[in-house]
Amino acid sequence: MTSVVSLRSFANCSSVPTVVFVDMQQEYLAKPRLPAISEIDRALDNCRRVLDHSRQIGLPVAFIRMLNESAFVNGATPFVRWIEGFEPYRNEMVFERASPSCYSSEPFTALVNQSSGGIVLAGFAGGSGCLSTMIDGFHRNHKVAYLSDASASHALDDMCADDVQRAVSRILRFMETSMKPPAGLPPLYLASSVTEETLVANSEERLKSILATLEQCRAALVKNACPETAKLVSLAILDVRIVLSKVPESDLKALCDAMTPPARGSAESSNDPNSPRGPRKRAVLKLVK
Repeated sequence: MTSVVSLRSFANCSSVPTVVFVDMQQEYLAKPRLPAISEIDRALDNCRRVLDHSRQIGLPVAFIRMLNESAFVNGATPFVRWIEGFEPYRNEMVFERASPSCYSSEPFTALVNQSSGGIVLAGFAGGSGCLSTMIDGFHRNHKVAYLSDASASHALDDMCADDVQRAVSRILRFMETSMKPPAGLPPLYLASSVTEETLVANSEERLKSILATLEQCRAALVKNACPETAKLVSLAILDVRIVLSKVPESDLKALCDAMTPPARGSAESSNDPNSPRGPRKRAVLKLVK
């Protein structure tokens, strides 16, 4: 199913999103350097269209780039410069960070925390900066839209770049449809013009299929030295395994109670039968295979 976000529709709303361009840096064009993305031209053209459209209708625009002390995205190299045509205007916001997620920038986090309109993400790379930002936004219950056709990913081991990008879209679609935040909080929005294959009809088989994709992505991230992003994907894997194992909420609560140490001074009283709360009962846990 194809789903397209209309940025113009936001312009007439009281809650206007900020269009965020991630890592529009020459490092991603500098072949044969490791961060360079081989199939980037189509995504780059779409990024230009999004930027032109956003500026034309007056949407707030922000740029965020990676800067660290490694051999890549190093401030002392010319490759951290903006890609031609993506130089920020004076009235546009610029943020810098040292970790994959945009939320690792405190000023960026402060902006999104105080923006009821949320953000629209475009840029690079889909399997690192964009994915980790989307997962961070999900856990913060922020409104986040991802323009997957205005983004591209690196190839990972036996997965080509297009397959990685499709896997990123599936992960985010799964988060949107199967990992809803509590009622009353804003949901996660996924905007994509990439046609997705029909998911498996059976819900359990569908979850197993998604789980396999998640584990494959995590393994590839670990091999490519992206441990922080891999940890974020591990959270999604844990949630899927819990759903598949059908562990009741009461058992999870019992596990948390059993693992939580008693408050100081209450260890003796918790086993006292004369205590107002009575003797503390040992949690009964079930082994889930």
